[in-house]
Amino acid sequence: MRIEARTESLEVAGADLSGSVFDDVAMARTKVSNADLSMLLVSNVNARGAVFEDVDLSGAVFRNTRLADVEVTESCIAGMRINGVLVTELLKAYEAAQSAGGE
Repeated sequence: MRIEARTESLEVAGADLSGSVFDDVAMARTKVSNADLSMLLVSNVNARGAVFEDVDLSGAVFRNTRLADVEVTESCIAGMRINGVLVTELLKAYEAAQSAGGE
């Protein structure tokens, strides 16, 4: 089924949208909560200023992604890698350099 419509402030609750495709869709200021987005494919998306809070991104892959000015706080980063390097190891090296007086 294909629906072409201009709908603002739409509220959808209790719906199964598995397998849906959203293409060329304006979703600025949209809130998604209590949703199962496992196996979600997101591509060619502008998510500047987006906030991800209480989200499980275990096993997620970010490829060819602009992460400039991204802040990660109060998050479990066990096993997280950047270009194949464990972030926990990078942080240990950084902290060791800081305690040794390096910058």
